[in-house]
Amino acid sequence: MFSCYGLSITMLGSYNEVQSVVCKAALAVGVPYGPAELAGVSAAWLHVNGYAGISVVKRAIDNLDRDNARPVMLNQELACFQADGDHKLASALYAAPSITDLLRTSLHIAVVGLDEPLMLLSALVRYSNLWGVTCSLDISNANSHINTLIGDGKHAIDDPDTLGDSTDAGFNISINVVSSAETCVAKVPESNVIRSWRSTQEMSPVIQRHWHDLQRLAAKNLVPESLKSKKDGAGAGIIDND
Repeated sequence: MFSCYGLSITMLGSYNEVQSVVCKAALAVGVPYGPAELAGVSAAWLHVNGYAGISVVKRAIDNLDRDNARPVMLNQELACFQADGDHKLASALYAAPSITDLLRTSLHIAVVGLDEPLMLLSALVRYSNLWGVTCSLDISNANSHINTLIGDGKHAIDDPDTLGDSTDAGFNISINVVSSAETCVAKVPESNVIRSWRSTQEMSPVIQRHWHDLQRLAAKNLVPESLKSKKDGAGAGIIDND
């Protein structure tokens, strides 16, 4: 909330705004388009459902940008995803799409040293809603241990704040598929889910600051206006209404 000409104004971020800005911010730090797009979807879902999705993805992007976290690789011997560099966290920006891809063929997946588990959680909630998959998660770090079940686009976590309290070693997560649809065909999201995706959430001062940081990163994808850029199809800026 901030003041302008004596009026109090509260910033709101819609699902589509958050999705677009986060995707472009991730692209600005070198994340490929597919994982960047999923990061936008995951952050937006967290945001409209009352989690600090903007702050979560800002930390994940910072981890990559500062080389605290790295893309993931599959360790065949240990049957888990891990960072592709020694003494690094596994970036949720890369782990989430890798895990949801592998869920199509595997009943058990693990990841060690994950930096932001809430991003994986949101990706799995959306995945469960689209593909009719139910899975159990065991999430632990040096300070906490959480078990939760995800199914039909729903989940329950008693204290989600603990998933933002990472340590230098990150979180270890074990995912087990409990059941899946007989035919793996994506469903159309229910109308109430679509409405929640289009809703808005008030931004706290901290989240506003992170939001501005993400907008500045997203703006790095823009190019100066010119006859050539217009001819090549340049259009919208940070959000589609620009």
